[in-house]
Amino acid sequence: MASEEDAERAVRAALDLVGAVDGLEAPLTGRDAELRTVRELFHATADRRVPRLVLVSGPAGVGKSRLGWEFDLVRARLAAADGAPDAAAAFTAAIAGLRERSTPYHLAQGLLDHAQFLLSQGEPDAAALAVEEARDIAERLRCQPLLDRAKVSVETAAG
Repeated sequence: MASEEDAERAVRAALDLVGAVDGLEAPLTGRDAELRTVRELFHATADRRVPRLVLVSGPAGVGKSRLGWEFDLVRARLAAADGAPDAAAAFTAAIAGLRERSTPYHLAQGLLDHAQFLLSQGEPDAAALAVEEARDIAERLRCQPLLDRAKVSVETAAG
C-alpha cells in the first residue's frame, strides 16, 4: 500500500510535468472566462445549495465539448482536493465521459489524474491499471511527455 508521502510525491511529480504536457494540445483559447464562470457557479451551487443551469451554445468548433471535458476533470480534482466523499464518483464520471466523447490524449490525461487520486486514497493497484492504460494510449500517440508523466506515476506507485 502506498504511503501518504508516496501519494503526495506522485501528485507533485505529475504536476511538475503538466507544463510540458499542456504544450502538446491546443489550448482552450479564449475560454478562461467561461471556465472561470462555470467554476464560480459550481462553487456557488455547492456553497448555497441552490441549483444553477449553465447553457453552453455556439457554432461547431468553438470549444463547447472541450469546455465540458475540462470542467468534468476540474470538478473531480476539486472534489479530491477538498476531500469530498464524492471525489471517487466524480473521477469515475469524468473518465467515463472522456471515454465516450473525448480524444485519446484527453482520456490519457484524465487517467493519469485519476491515478494520482487513487494513489492518494491508498489504492496503488487501481492506480497502476489507470497508468498502464494511459501509457498504452501515449505509446499509440507517440506522445513523449505523456509517456514521461506515466513513467513517473508508475515509479511513484512502485515506491
